[in-house]
Amino acid sequence: MPIACSRMCRVAVGTVLGLLVGWGGLSGVAHAALITFNFEGNVTSVLNVSPYFNTGDKLVGSYSFNSDAPDLSPGAQFGTYQINQLSFTIGQNAYSTIIGSGTPQQIRITSNSSVAPSFPTDNYRVMSVGNSGPSAGLLLPREFWFDISGDNKFPNDSLPLTPPSLGNLLSRDRAFHMNFVQPVGVVGNVNGELTSLTIAPVPVPGAVLLFGSGLIGLAAFGRRHLTRSS
Repeated sequence: MPIACSRMCRVAVGTVLGLLVGWGGLSGVAHAALITFNFEGNVTSVLNVSPYFNTGDKLVGSYSFNSDAPDLSPGAQFGTYQINQLSFTIGQNAYSTIIGSGTPQQIRITSNSSVAPSFPTDNYRVMSVGNSGPSAGLLLPREFWFDISGDNKFPNDSLPLTPPSLGNLLSRDRAFHMNFVQPVGVVGNVNGELTSLTIAPVPVPGAVLLFGSGLIGLAAFGRRHLTRSS
């Protein structure tokens, strides 16, 4: 009898795992393999935007893209890929991209090492032009971007599906910038360094978890019932 109960538990657990794996596969198809990266950083300098921004402010944000996004740039040295969304907070100020505004929200890969071995520095840039968010006094938010650079870091211009490593890079090779503008020509900027770039976990639907909990609970109930009967 205990053997039968053990089998029941294994069936329940196996069913739950099968549902989770199946959902993961279907999710990839239904959502076109949407990938989200999270990033963090620290502000190291500001120009004409105090007291709205200060050295030491924290940068926290994320951006999403499709794994099958087409390369919008011809040639082997440059790759340009559309971003689905980008949002970030610097200090207490929150910004987001204006998708469909006609301005670029892109991931751009420069693979110099693939075409110019004598100049091997490669670059990964995430950029957003025309951001929505608070102004710094009379200065309006304009551009945000960050760069990850390194010798032979990107052997081709294909879209990385995992976050480029920040390890062993100088702060200048993992830097972020945000520009502010005013119609009369005055500009301001926020500069800093990236400290983290990670992939966001894929959420599991609550319905799957609830159904799985029910199956495991049913198996446990059956085990107790059979044990008492024996």
